[in-house]
Amino acid sequence: MARTRPQPAEPVPTDHEPVPMTEEERSHFHQQRRSRSVALAVALAVVVVLFYVVSLIQGPGILNRPM
Repeated sequence: MARTRPQPAEPVPTDHEPVPMTEEERSHFHQQRRSRSVALAVALAVVVVLFYVVSLIQGPGILNRPM
């Protein structure tokens, strides 16, 4: 018995067009996006600094452990 490939799903039709944003809504949307981007960048920087500090505290002795 030969296996057949599954057929691709049909795209879901939309009954509406996207509502255009006003300049104020667009500005607010970009401001929220930028805030999220800054928050993610700060979180990533905190993780990087944390890893760096932990590696400094442990020092090179972590490589000299018994096998």
